[in-house]
This record gives sequence, structure tokens and C-alpha cells, in this order.
Amino acid sequence: MGGVAWAVGTAAAPAVAIAAGAYGIGAVVGGLFNRDDEDRPRELALPEIRKGTEQAQLVDLLDRYIRDLRTLRSGPKPDAVVDPSIEALVAAESGYGTAVRVAAAVDGLDTALTRSTSTPSNSTEVREAVQRMANRRAALLEKLRGMVDEVAEVYTKLLEMSAAVSSLDVTMGATEDVEKVNSSLDSLRHTLADLETQADKES
Repeated sequence: MGGVAWAVGTAAAPAVAIAAGAYGIGAVVGGLFNRDDEDRPRELALPEIRKGTEQAQLVDLLDRYIRDLRTLRSGPKPDAVVDPSIEALVAAESGYGTAVRVAAAVDGLDTALTRSTSTPSNSTEVREAVQRMANRRAALLEKLRGMVDEVAEVYTKLLEMSAAVSSLDVTMGATEDVEKVNSSLDSLRHTLADLETQADKES
């Protein structure tokens, strides 16, 4: 199934739509995205997340990137493509459980905010508590968006490298392309560490 169809089929927020668009680019680059039946290991005891929310869409998009990074790393490709693909896959897989935990925390805040606003109050303390929850929700969701964006960036740069190799477009800029991918990988690792810290605070 192509990346564009499922992306357009949901009422995604702009950040989700942009990341899904990057995935759609990958679906156009020939033959890299055939699914197999191999499921990657999941962390045990991950919380359930509410379907149909932006956070659920972000987790789903991350899962799709992970599956296609698994495909991208396989096949007769040079080490310049395979090695960073493996690193990106390991990083994204290690962050999947954290992403689910953050999404579940956003779900919990959504529930709390809905309940707290169902009975309006003029209490200053109540309003301040509601605002704190809203701020926490916004911060968590922004970090989750940022993580998926980082994975999308690495993924798209790897696609570009792979396409260049496939078309024999090996130029003087090849080293620069590798450096760009490595820089994006470093940024992704930093983002994952930050998200992990935030998820631990919410646990």
C-alpha cells in the first residue's frame, strides 16, 4: 500500500501531514517498501493509546517508518547506505516504546482536561491547574512531533542516498551526503534521549 493513500485518509494535524508527506516521497522511490510478515520485537507492557488522536497517528507513522527502515537496510546496497540505515532503525526502534508512553500520557491529560472543564469553576486554583495540564499536554505533543520529524528527516536523506546509488549518481558530494545523514542521526539520538527523560517524568 502506498504511503500517500493512508496519509490522506486521516484528518491529521499539520505536523502529521508533513511527516506523512515525507513517507509518501519514499513510496515513490522504486521498490523499497514491500512489506514482509516479519514483525519487529515490541516492548512488553506498553500502555494502550486512544485511536484517532494526533498522538496515535504520530505513533502509527513512526511504526511505518520503522518497518520501511528495516526494508531499506536490506538488499545489495553499499555500506554508506546500509550502515546508517541500521543505525536509524536501532534508534527509531529504541524510541518506539517511549513514543507510546508519551502518547498515553497525552491521552491521560486529554481525559483529565475533559473532566476538569465539564464543570466550570471560577476558582483561580482550578484554572491554574487546568492551564498547567494544558501546558504539559502541549509540551509532550510537541516533543512527540519533533521525534517523528527527526526520523522522517533521516529516512528521507537515506532515500536520497539510496536513489543516487541506484542511478549511479556517485559524485563528489557523496561524502557530504553521508555527513548530513550522520548529523541527522546525532540529532535524532539527542531528541530520543530528551523524549525518554520526559516520558520518565510522566511515569
